[in-house]
Amino acid sequence: MLPDQPSPTVISSRNLQSTLSHPSQHTVSWNDDGQCLVLTTKRIYVSTPYLATRRPKPIRPLDDRSIKSILKLQKKNPVKVEDHSDAPSQTKRARRSKRPAGGEIEWWTVEAQVNDFNRKEAFDSDVPSLCATIGGEGDPLRQAVWSPSGIAPSGGCLMCILTGSGRALIFAPDGDPQAEPWLEIEELALSSRNSASPSSSPPEEKMDPQEDDVLESRSTCIAWSKHIPSTDMMGVDGSVIAVANRSGSIALWTYAAQKTSTQLDYLRMCPVGSWSTQMAWSEWTPLDEDTYKSRLAFCVSDGSIKAIDVTRTAKTGGSKRKSWEFQRDDITTLDHGDGRVITSLKWINNVLVWTKAGTVHMLADDESRNISWRGFRSFELARVGHWAGASPYSQVISIELLNPTTLLVVQSSLSTHLIQSFDSSPALVPITESLQVALDARRISLENLDTVPAPQLDGCDGLEEDGWTTHTSGWARVGDWGRSIIWATELTSFQTLHIESEAHRYVHLIMAEICASTVSDEAFTQALTKTLRSPRVLVHISPQYVLMPFMLHMLTLSPSDTLAADVQELVLLCLQRTAEYDSALASQNLVVGLWNDSSLNSLRLCLILAIWCTVSLVVKDFRAKR
Repeated sequence: MLPDQPSPTVISSRNLQSTLSHPSQHTVSWNDDGQCLVLTTKRIYVSTPYLATRRPKPIRPLDDRSIKSILKLQKKNPVKVEDHSDAPSQTKRARRSKRPAGGEIEWWTVEAQVNDFNRKEAFDSDVPSLCATIGGEGDPLRQAVWSPSGIAPSGGCLMCILTGSGRALIFAPDGDPQAEPWLEIEELALSSRNSASPSSSPPEEKMDPQEDDVLESRSTCIAWSKHIPSTDMMGVDGSVIAVANRSGSIALWTYAAQKTSTQLDYLRMCPVGSWSTQMAWSEWTPLDEDTYKSRLAFCVSDGSIKAIDVTRTAKTGGSKRKSWEFQRDDITTLDHGDGRVITSLKWINNVLVWTKAGTVHMLADDESRNISWRGFRSFELARVGHWAGASPYSQVISIELLNPTTLLVVQSSLSTHLIQSFDSSPALVPITESLQVALDARRISLENLDTVPAPQLDGCDGLEEDGWTTHTSGWARVGDWGRSIIWATELTSFQTLHIESEAHRYVHLIMAEICASTVSDEAFTQALTKTLRSPRVLVHISPQYVLMPFMLHMLTLSPSDTLAADVQELVLLCLQRTAEYDSALASQNLVVGLWNDSSLNSLRLCLILAIWCTVSLVVKDFRAKR
């Protein structure tokens, strides 16, 4: 399925002075505005490739680590200057991977700033664990999820963050989300405590009220649903935030038009002594013209999986004010489990996929789309790779559908597993094919050994590549097409386990195109043509992010490639189309008439693509043929 691959292409790489957070699916993720969230133990980085902005390419100076290394070298050898570029390195490494002809893609990066807050006063409790603040010592960051686009005051996305002390915080950009810091605007746990529970289910077993208050204040996981694809309700958010807590309950919230969170429901999901460890929302499915349903699946600490159906119905009130009504069904059990902890959970085409130590499980029912099989499937993972840390029992950090038939499972050791025929009869591919993806990712990650601080290399003389562990906390695909991947990793070995100082530890953020040989020029042109001629509604997703996978792929091509001429011809054909839309509909609802029209959305995408191709240093032929 995957033939011998050429050298992968590194699109961008950065070093962040921090330590990795706990490996999970929520450490590295993209929002619909083309911004990438990177979660470390004490910091939250929001990075945006300049291609997804209206800003020029940033000029990145030397980072602090490079400056310190230069000053240290000058102080050690103030007179004699030698060129060590050809000197043998401390470790044996392969040749460097390819880079774009115009250089690596630069990023605009900001951090989320958190206000100090004393929870002791808010909860009127003397429990010390309630008084920690985000980013402080002993309170690492655990999880972060994006909201749909169009919710923030600036019109972009919000961010919900979970800390180690159980605080669920909502962040919004202080102005420009690409240049201004993100600030905390609300804490859901405090709001939940001060609001009434619309339909709380009393627990079967009673616990001490004070203990229950403490457990309710400690959130365990969070999940934010997608936007509801309703044309009539365009611009009216109906997404739902789920916040689980240590008492076994889940609070459901919405960030309504009042630009503040409103609690929809609060219910007991687990028996006393159990709680939810993972949650995931499915896509919204239309039941009729005004009603949409989504399923919230959640894992219980005893290893079981349960689900609840949430329904939202569009309503028009006085003065034609629109709103969403909320309903939910009873809790159902999807899998009773075997006592093992579930490490990751995700809906793919309404197929529920979850992982445990060494195994992958799937569940498809009548609501699953674009597949022909039903029922349970289970696969036992084998060890992929012989390097240090390679194990089938590592934490799963990503479950990605590369194409309609191939599923990719990535573990924290950068071991990868491919499942073929996902749409008809899922089965694991031979280890040799899965190994190629892992080798590409490790090869790129190990190139950062040249930038590892000196304290981490003490005692590592002669250490081979296989002796290094590429400890990875997050992995995410860029967009819905192509093989552009971004991941956050840290190089460790048994000789460097004693290093705890954050000043001597760096997270390597890498974006690369892996297994690109499987993407032919014909497949690229067909996918781009489909995107331009059958565009998505560009209200809840940025046109730059829709086109980003295609532009990144073009940047990785060699200068002699003739694909630029095909893209130019395609753009010119699309720009010649006349935008036609229903003027009567536009007069009744200007928003729907302007943003739900396929011709207008196609022209918007063509304009963005034409601008990108014109300013790109790679597509010289495009500018020459204008």
